[in-house]
Order: sequence, then structure tokens, then C-alpha cells
Amino acid sequence: MPNPEEYRRTRRIVDLLLRIANQPRRWTRRDLAAHYEVSEKQIDKDVTLIRHGLVMPLCHCPQGYYFEPLPALPALSLSLPEALSLLLAARVGQQMPGVSRADLAAAVARLEALLPRELQPLAGGLAQGNGEAGPRDATLRELQLAIAERARLRILYRSASASDGRPVGMRAPTGPTSGPGVGADGAMDSQGGAGAGVPAGPPSGGPRARERLVDPYTLLPYLRSWYLVGFCHLRGEVRMFKVDRIERLARVGERYELPDDFDLGAYLGATWGLLRGEAGEPEEVEVEFSPEAAPWVRDEQWHPSQRVEDLPGGRVRLHFRAGITPELRRWVLGFGRQARVIRPASLAAWVTEEARAVGEGGG
Repeated sequence: MPNPEEYRRTRRIVDLLLRIANQPRRWTRRDLAAHYEVSEKQIDKDVTLIRHGLVMPLCHCPQGYYFEPLPALPALSLSLPEALSLLLAARVGQQMPGVSRADLAAAVARLEALLPRELQPLAGGLAQGNGEAGPRDATLRELQLAIAERARLRILYRSASASDGRPVGMRAPTGPTSGPGVGADGAMDSQGGAGAGVPAGPPSGGPRARERLVDPYTLLPYLRSWYLVGFCHLRGEVRMFKVDRIERLARVGERYELPDDFDLGAYLGATWGLLRGEAGEPEEVEVEFSPEAAPWVRDEQWHPSQRVEDLPGGRVRLHFRAGITPELRRWVLGFGRQARVIRPASLAAWVTEEARAVGEGGG
């Protein structure tokens, strides 16, 4: 894994460039060292990198550093809707595990400085970071850098599957199922399964870890987790990995090219949620909802293919085409008696069986 100090230094140098550009002849070496809580010797090294590595005309006078001539830095101009959208996204980001609070606070502070005075109260409280970064934050940071730099990774990935191929702790299905499911390696492939012939887990049924060589393509937040989509050299195809199951990662010193024909939307396909590896072929789904649940159903975009049909008495019927996943089953079941599956029959039978099992205390 890359040295975290390299990441901190990169972030410090970018901030230093902006600070000097915005406040020329204001920051001396001593001031910068105190502000960033590093030694003056380290500031000297940063200045050397800026001058000779980035080839930027950084000058110095008794009052402080300045650029001569001032480098052209991109200006940011936001409309009112854009500014409000960014603030709303920042609020959501604060609730998402794995989003660095320190980085988010720094970004919001810069955004706040660009806002008109009347909008600044909307950003109140967002710039206050708290807490130290946890293991997930560090992993996400390294993955983000690797994606940006197209750096190939070697990861140690822990399976969440038991020896029979089911996720650890999940009871054997009692009703109809669809799709081949997630295999014993816990990664989801582009065809829906995890690869035939994958060795089963240890006799205890616990998770196992396996090394993978991966070209990281993108990160996806989903519910309260993050998923890495990338090309797995072990399987020879695109896979999806849950970030929390990556026990270790390191760069291998090689770069990769993102395929021109890779399309995330096409990769995810017509599934419900992200567990595409457990979905069967897309099929027509119809679920009828009671008047009490209708407003919640009508006001949300649940699936790209959805169509809402109004029925007598305030009921609605939701139509869409998707592969049946455990996420879809749980979503329908979550509505309880407010939802009734019209089709497919397999989904209706599963919901009926699951409701019966719940009523009997888990069967």
C-alpha cells in the first residue's frame, strides 16, 4: 500500500499552491511550517518540488512566497442551483461511512469561500470534521488514488461465503430462487456467477482470503457500504468487490488502460441493486401497493425501467423489468401486507414462503 505520508504531502502541496496564489507575499517558510505542522526543512523540500518538479515560478521575498508571473489557475464559477446541489451532496457525504470527514470539511470550506454571502449560512456546520480516519477510509483513499492514476493493484480479498457457497450466516433458501448466486470467492462476475469450479471455503465454513490482481475501474457507494468494480486477472473478467472485505492492497508498479468499451451502466445491467451476481435473466415484475404505500412508491425512482399505473381506490401497480435479486425480494417483503406481487410467480411464492417462516419464528 502506498505510504500515507505521500498522500498527505500531495494534499499539502496542492493546498500550498492555492494558498500562495490567493495570498501572495503573505506566507513565509516559518508560517507555512506552523500552519501545516511540519518542519521548515519539509517546507523547503515542498518548495523545491514546486520549483523543479512542477516547474512553477515560485519566488520569495521577506514578506513571503509568491508566483511571478502568477500561474493560471482554473477559476470556479457556480450557479445558485449548482452551489445548493454541492451543499446537499456534502450533507449526504457526512452520513456515508468511508467518506473522509477531514477531506470533506476542507472541500466544503473552499466551496463556502466561493458562495455569495446570502448562501454561506447554508454551509454552516459542514466544515467541522471530527474523528480519525478508520481502516475503511484508508482503503478508500488508496483505491481512489489508484483509480485516478490507473495503477494496477494486488489485493487480499476475504470471502463472505460459507463452504456451501452461501453468505456466512444465511440459512439455506426454502423457496424458489433465481440466478447462480455469489460464488465461494465472494466476488461477482460479469455473467452473474462467481466462476465455476471455485474451491469451497474451509471446513469450518468461515470466510477465506485470496490474492487477486485487479485493475480498479470505479468505486460505487451502496446502502452503507462501498464496492470496487475492476478487472480481475484471476478470473479474466470484470468483478465487483466489497471494499470492507479487502484485507490488504498494494500497487504492483504497473499501469493499465481503461477499456474504451467499458460501460458501467451496461455492466450493472437490468438488476435491482448491486448484487448482480445473484440475479437471473431480466423478467417482467409487477407489484401492487395499497393506498397507504402508494405515495412512497409513486414518488421514488426505484428502477430505470419502472412505470407506475394508478388503480382504483388509490392503489398503484409498479411495473419494471429486472433480474430477481435478494435485494429485490427484501424490498418487497419490507412493505409487508401493503404489497402484493402479481408476477413473476417465483417472486410471489418466495414472499409467501418467507412471510410464513417469519410468522412461525424463522422456521
